[in-house]
Amino acid sequence: MKCGLLVLALFIEIALHSTTPFSFQEGFHLEGRRVKREQCQHGLYDHEGKECCKCPPGHYVTVNCGKDNKTKCEQCQENTYYEEPNSRMECERCRSCNANVHQKTEETCTPLRNTKCKCMEGYWGVCQDTCQCHPCDKCEGHNILAPCTDTKNTVCREPTGDIHHKWIIPVITLVLVLVLVLVLVLGYFWMKRMVCFSGVEKCPVELTEFEPIPLMPGVDLSNHLYDIVEELGPQLVKELAVGSGIKEAQIQMHINEHPHNAKEQCYSILRDWYEKNGLNQAFPELMKFLRRNGKNINADRLNKLIIQKTEETARVNMDNPEQPA
Repeated sequence: MKCGLLVLALFIEIALHSTTPFSFQEGFHLEGRRVKREQCQHGLYDHEGKECCKCPPGHYVTVNCGKDNKTKCEQCQENTYYEEPNSRMECERCRSCNANVHQKTEETCTPLRNTKCKCMEGYWGVCQDTCQCHPCDKCEGHNILAPCTDTKNTVCREPTGDIHHKWIIPVITLVLVLVLVLVLVLGYFWMKRMVCFSGVEKCPVELTEFEPIPLMPGVDLSNHLYDIVEELGPQLVKELAVGSGIKEAQIQMHINEHPHNAKEQCYSILRDWYEKNGLNQAFPELMKFLRRNGKNINADRLNKLIIQKTEETARVNMDNPEQPA
């Protein structure tokens, strides 16, 4: 009896001091939403106007919640992962560490985390979202201050008298490279002017036999394979693979592995092509293939996109160097 009087007095006091009407139905509705959130440990997502529980890390949604069922989750399949609570219908593909570009696996992929790569012995680099490994310097005739590790280059002791001389060769090399680039650029515009005479807004002739700037080797394409798939399409991807010596049977094997997904078919074929060519040859061979087949517009777009992303990644790695252990 006393408890009932206390509850009644509490509701009367709330009604007197509240600026908006309050109903028992609304109170029970808010309480139900709070209980719902407490039951969903990993947060909520909206599906067709209904709030569903997210799947925990390392899992993906197989069935969205409905009127009579909760969200159903399953653990990420082999070679896939997801690190955060999510409402995705599939997990992310695990990273592959490529031995042809001097990478090896430091930590294998699990449903909860992606593969972690590191540089092989004799190479160094900062491995985060991408992993570019460079040969370690050799201190020929000099003492070693710090040996090369998988994340830091060798530090050599400079002998007295060599400090000023060491800049001569790099400076001369840089000057020669700049002169060569300038000559090629001027030659490109001169040839374009010979083809496209003055007063015409658009050149009717495409210079299919002229490569404006020689492409430098050593560009890591491992994180750009999907960009290449989007630009080339299935037919050109197959022609590129066959032209590099990949057997038709191997290409057909990748097609059979993903019978209803042309994008994944092309990605698997390109991954074999990239591993066959390696870090130093893949990017130049791709550009030569496109220009040889008259796909200059595709080559220019990919060249600009890949170089831009590579430079952005390099700047990020320089601005955020790995902290020493």
